[in-house]
Amino acid sequence: MGSFGPHEDWLFYRASQYARDRSIPRVSTACAAANDLTHYMGSFGPHEDWLFYRASQYARDRSIPRVSTACAAANDLTHYMGSFGPHEDWLFYRASQYARDRSIPRVSTACAAANDLTHYMGSFGPHEDWLFYRASQYARDRSIPRVSTACAAANDLAHYMGSFGPHEDWFFYRASQYARDRSILRVSTACAAANDLTHYMGSFGPHEDWLFYRASQYARDRSIPRYARDRSIPRVSTACAAANDLTHYMGSFGPHEDWLFYRASQYARDRSIPRVSTACAAANDLTHYMGSFGPHEDWLFYRASQYARDRSIPRVSTACAAANDLTHYMGSFGPHEDWLFYRASQYARDRSIPRVSTACAAANDLTHYMGSFGPHEDWLFYRASQYARDRSILRVSTACAAANDLTHYMGSFGPHEDWLFYRASQYARDRSIPRIYVSVNSGARIGVAEEVKSEFNVAWIDAERPERGFKYLYLTPEAYSRLGPLGSVKTELIDDEGESRYKITDIIGKEDGLGVECLRDAGLIAGETAQAYEDIVTISIVTCRAIGIGSYVVRLGHRVVQVESSYIILTGYAALNKVLGRAVYASNNQLGGVQIMHNNGVSHAVAPTDLEAVRTALRWLSYVPKDKFSMVPIMRCVDPIDRPVEWVPPKAAHDPRLMLTGDSQRPGFFDAGSFDEIMKPWAQTVITGRARLGGIPVGVIAVETRTVEITLPADPANLDSESKTLQQAGQVWFPDSAYKTSQAINDFSRENLPIIIFANWRGFSGGQKDMYEQILKFGAEIVRALRGATAPVLVYVPPGAELRGGAWAVVDPSVNAQRMEMYADPDARGGVLEAEGIVEVKFKQRDILKTMHRLDPELLRLSARISEIKDQIKEISKGFDRRGSIDDVLVRTDAGNQAESRVRELETELIAAEKTVKAREKELSPIYHEIAVQFAELHDTAERMLEKGCIFDIIPWRDSRRLLHWRLLRLLRQNAQERRVQAAGRPAAHMDQGAAAATLRRWFTEDRGETQSHQWENDNEAVCRWLESQAGDENSVLERNLRAIKQDAVLQACNNLVMELTPSQRAEFVRKLTALEMEQ
Repeated sequence: MGSFGPHEDWLFYRASQYARDRSIPRVSTACAAANDLTHYMGSFGPHEDWLFYRASQYARDRSIPRVSTACAAANDLTHYMGSFGPHEDWLFYRASQYARDRSIPRVSTACAAANDLTHYMGSFGPHEDWLFYRASQYARDRSIPRVSTACAAANDLAHYMGSFGPHEDWFFYRASQYARDRSILRVSTACAAANDLTHYMGSFGPHEDWLFYRASQYARDRSIPRYARDRSIPRVSTACAAANDLTHYMGSFGPHEDWLFYRASQYARDRSIPRVSTACAAANDLTHYMGSFGPHEDWLFYRASQYARDRSIPRVSTACAAANDLTHYMGSFGPHEDWLFYRASQYARDRSIPRVSTACAAANDLTHYMGSFGPHEDWLFYRASQYARDRSILRVSTACAAANDLTHYMGSFGPHEDWLFYRASQYARDRSIPRIYVSVNSGARIGVAEEVKSEFNVAWIDAERPERGFKYLYLTPEAYSRLGPLGSVKTELIDDEGESRYKITDIIGKEDGLGVECLRDAGLIAGETAQAYEDIVTISIVTCRAIGIGSYVVRLGHRVVQVESSYIILTGYAALNKVLGRAVYASNNQLGGVQIMHNNGVSHAVAPTDLEAVRTALRWLSYVPKDKFSMVPIMRCVDPIDRPVEWVPPKAAHDPRLMLTGDSQRPGFFDAGSFDEIMKPWAQTVITGRARLGGIPVGVIAVETRTVEITLPADPANLDSESKTLQQAGQVWFPDSAYKTSQAINDFSRENLPIIIFANWRGFSGGQKDMYEQILKFGAEIVRALRGATAPVLVYVPPGAELRGGAWAVVDPSVNAQRMEMYADPDARGGVLEAEGIVEVKFKQRDILKTMHRLDPELLRLSARISEIKDQIKEISKGFDRRGSIDDVLVRTDAGNQAESRVRELETELIAAEKTVKAREKELSPIYHEIAVQFAELHDTAERMLEKGCIFDIIPWRDSRRLLHWRLLRLLRQNAQERRVQAAGRPAAHMDQGAAAATLRRWFTEDRGETQSHQWENDNEAVCRWLESQAGDENSVLERNLRAIKQDAVLQACNNLVMELTPSQRAEFVRKLTALEMEQ
């Protein structure tokens, strides 16, 4: 509206009248649209007409309202603020005063809506840029957020009202009243949505992208400190909790246990270290599991062995995690067990991978708890302990807890099991090492007070006719005398039927693990697993079943290997059948077998046997670092690094896995045999997995180019449902494949794996069904996942591939400039739209016709002849009297007769020429359409991407393996040294990654000389070898400079601390320093 002129007043009046006539609020969405129109209309010129048309068309095409509430964007509000002069200051003051007097928020939603539309549609000119700059400057000078209510208030009011008159005051009052009557905030949270919309909508040029980036950076720089989880938590809690664990395992404390506990605590206290060592935990476990064999232990052992024998599975394999524990803890090693152990070790040794598989970890635990120790067992125990200690791995894996659970109450989680699981997971997190969980559980434990069950009585309504019902449950005085001291029940003493009775009001039970306490601790392990996924590598092996909380723990750990005969469910099929009132499900496998959980992405891999499941987990572990702070394990590569990539993607649809692995004749991109795909049957338009590039473990994301079919199973509980088969086109992100992509990136990032994305997407699916299924949400999650990546991410566009529109936006290196880089093959293409789409928008049929008439000789000749004929007709017509028609004149004169004949001839020739032109245009139309497509495609070449700075380099596919290997290795080593440089300067100074990289470059030039300084930019292999040589030499330039930075940081920190001391404290400090120097 700006200032109100006659046209604006009329529009505003009509909008108000429209709302009043229909008894609708003037601040409704309809009204917001009117406000919008008044803002763009004013007096309509060509630019305003076009903007209005495009806005309407945009909303109509997507079936969305033309004005959404999401308009409350910070950009809009700051956009209309301008510089504050006397008028703006007065408006701001009046707006604040008005809101303060009425105790209402200062920004209405109505105002924000109009702002949104004006902000999206216009284009940035000098005036808009200046206003935006001044608004930001205003907020910055006053140290207030740019999107705060303070800023928004002035903007909105100034934009709609100009100066406050009666009409504006009334409008403001009605808007406030509308919000107050409905008890809604006048400023909705839709502001964030508006930011999103500004980022994706309109057509973004370099200037808009830069403004958006700077605004986001401004907010991030002023963000509050992150949650304390990012900082070290007190170690005392873990120590105490661990001590509790130990007392829990040990049973009753005798003199020997008391002495051990005292000595262990004293040892830890003297050295200021946590009180729980692996040795202590082992001793506790041994006393807890071994004890002596009674009837109950014998029965459990017999049943576990029978379970394995009935299913013809090895008793020592991880498949039967429970059987393994029992046979390994209690029995002794025979020839069969020795042979299995030997084969597992040999398997790991032959592949040069860690023997830390779940199988090994379980075996270590089992040997540790074994029963009676003979010479053979002692040697195994010693070797297992030594192996774990040397590699800083958990000797007691969570797999052991799962195995123990199976033999104990059918594998259900009780408080003691939850606590042990929590401590084991916490132990792994404290040391930043992988955590493996072998799932064989029955969910949260269900129990009743057995001591009460055998003692209670029933007060019948009619003892002779029990079918009439009962009044209450009670205990006799004799039973109460036995149960009362145990605290198992709460009762009320009553007299009934001539005797004293203890009416049972609550049953507590003398044992833990009967009800809600199990659920409370189930939440404990669920939260711990969620945190463990963020902090360390978590792997779950479902060998038998996972029910209830067990299923959630498995899913929260994400990396799941499911044995084909196992299932992951929340509720058993029998219970569901009771709820449904009929036999719908036949087994638990129907609910959560591999045909469900592997197809929906919960299970990352499926194994036919337990041994294969362990091998899969072992293979995954071979890709990840030994802990969160180490670099990925780079193995010696048999496949030559410098070999060319011979398998070239064809133009037609093909299996993209061959691009990664090659075939029997032509090798692919990665090391031969190293690619391991995960989540294969889920969201098949995206391919994810792990592989090695020259021995470097990497996470891989590739794109399916073929159309795939997905089958949605029928719901057995709904008789009307039926199975559906859907088709999904290749090179398109659908909701499931976008979610799969973000999930894979998150998993790889938490493993500290570098990621290589072979980008070949035409965009996101945007149909109504896909929008309903949250394609926008999952697409945004890709950006969030890439933004959180801590290892290098290389995006490569292969030959014949294309990256378009929103698909480019979500994987562009600017999402995470410190970690992401993009490369492309010379034959790759990228742009906003495909060439055909560009032709439809920017090279329409009229433009094609113009091109024809400009280039085709025949059309040039015909066009010239047509112009000549028209000129001749015009000249003839000029010679006649213009007072009458040409026909009248022609009839009245002899000259007219001749002219008439000539005109008729020329008109006939003109019609013939025009027909010839139309025919020629039709004939040339197909080829010129191809020319237009080629013209548009030439805007999308790799050379233009490089020229515009959108990619880092053009890398031919044949050389991509060698070049990307050295680039990736250089990034890994450089990032590791950058972290050392940053750490050396703390706490005296904070150095960001860019400054650390510049420091390394300066040291490289210092070491190599100016003549070779260009290698830092152009020769990744040379930089790699320099970094490797520097890190291994104590007298190298890098190590000497690091020591110097540390010394400077210590001196600076000491100086800062000394300045904070009182004069007396400083004197004492100097005295101690002097004494120290004299001693030395």
